[in-house]
Order: sequence, then structure tokens, then C-alpha cells
Amino acid sequence: ERFARLRSSARVIQRWYRHLRVGRRDRAKYLLLRKACVTLQAHCRGRLGRRRAQALRRVRIQNHAATLIQAVWRGWYLRRHQPVRAVRQACRKVQRANDAARECQQLRNRLPLIIQQLLKSKYLSTMSDILQSLELMTLASESCSQAVVTSHSLPVLLQLIAGSNRSDASLHVVKTTIRLLANVSKWPSTSSSVFQCPAAAATLADLVHKVHLTHPDLAALCCTLLLHCT
Repeated sequence: ERFARLRSSARVIQRWYRHLRVGRRDRAKYLLLRKACVTLQAHCRGRLGRRRAQALRRVRIQNHAATLIQAVWRGWYLRRHQPVRAVRQACRKVQRANDAARECQQLRNRLPLIIQQLLKSKYLSTMSDILQSLELMTLASESCSQAVVTSHSLPVLLQLIAGSNRSDASLHVVKTTIRLLANVSKWPSTSSSVFQCPAAAATLADLVHKVHLTHPDLAALCCTLLLHCT
């Protein structure tokens, strides 16, 4: 009777131990499969998420590019077919000022000094102020654009574009320079002067390649200038 009780107890202990071993082995297999499934799901979800983000980014860039193209086209069409009254008044004021100015005060005599000041300037803020003044002059007066061409300033401006970097201040100076060149190109007497410079097309093409992803508005200005002059 004692032996029977001992054998029954031994069987209970063996059954418990075997169940414990099997349970641990099954638990280890389950954890391994679970980890593999989680890793696979993470990779799949990450890949799908990256694809979705890339598609959204592409759509956002396309929408932004379409908006810029529409804005540039509408602005050009408005300026071409519906001249702004304020611009015409500014043109007349500049023309009267040029007619009344003395020889030493005329732009064609002062422009070389302005270009020298631009070349000697070490600060981008000063260069930006000078270029903005030149931009307004060339926007309002054809004689100002002719003075920019005759003073051989276009190679200097193109050299300024070619030597720029990707900082915001430098790109602001480049954008002002591009608008200045666009103003020179819009007048009939100086429309082909920009691209008569040997390195003009190559400089603008390099700029478009450099900034078309980070600054699409600047790339659109360059493309507009290239299309206008070709």
C-alpha cells in the first residue's frame, strides 16, 4: 500500500515536470514566432508608410510647382497685357528725372561706381540693397537697362550668381539678381543682351539644377528667364 502511494506520487511529479518542460518549450517557440511576426509587420508597415509619405511628398511638390507656374504665368500675362498704372507713372518720373539730371548725375555715369561698390562690398545685406535699387531702376526705365548693358555689368552679375552658396542670404541676393536680369531682358533694346554673355545659359542652368528641390520659386524665376530669352 505504501509502495502504491509512492508510485502514484512519483507519477504525479513526473507528469507535472513533463508538462512544465513542454510548456516552457512551447512558450519559447511562441515568443520566437511572435518576435518574427512583429519584426515582419514592422518592416512591411514601414515600407508602406515610406511609400505613402513619398507619394504625398511628390503630390505636394507637384501642387507647389503648379501653383508657382500659374503665379508666374498670371503675373507675366498681367504685366504684358494690363500695365499697372503705378509702374507707368514711375517710368515717367524716372524719365523726367533722367532728362533733368546733370551729366555727373546721370545713371550711365554713376553705374560703374555702383558696380564697383557692389564688387567691393563684403556684406550680403549691402549687396542686396544695391541690387534692389538696380532692380527698381531697370524695372521702371529702359535707359537704365541700357546703361547696365553698356557698362558691362552683366558678366559681373552672372559671376555673382555663379559664386553663390546655398545659404538663405546668398540665395536672396541671387533672386534679386535674377529679377534684375529679367527686367533687362524685357525691354526691346536689351532683350538679347543677357544671353549674349558666354556663360549666361550655363550659369542659369547650373543654378536651376542646384536649387530646383530646395527653392522651387528661384528655379521657376530662372526657367522663366531662360524661356523669355530663348
